[in-house]
Amino acid sequence: MPSFDIVSELELFEVNHAVQNTQKEIATRFDFRGHDVSIELNEKNKEIKISTESDFQCEQVYNMLENHFYKRKIDVQALDPQKATASGKNFVQVIKLKDGLDSDTDKKN
Repeated sequence: MPSFDIVSELELFEVNHAVQNTQKEIATRFDFRGHDVSIELNEKNKEIKISTESDFQCEQVYNMLENHFYKRKIDVQALDPQKATASGKNFVQVIKLKDGLDSDTDKKN
């Protein structure tokens, strides 16, 4: 009897494109002009870091990132957003990228 192994790996080059497109959108949006807003991908640690001046802007950038994930057909469930923390005058939100299936999720299904 054949067995099937399910592999669910995140394609980092697609994630990189989604982050780059989000950066381009941030640069063109009027409500972000003159504000310190950035988004960075750390491929080694598999995490995305959003840095903004307010918590509301963090949420806006995260929603933009989700939209670009949808457009590139990347599963949004791969994003694991952490709580935004105040760091000096900026808010920093780290979004961890989940690669593959968790053993807890496997056991539930």
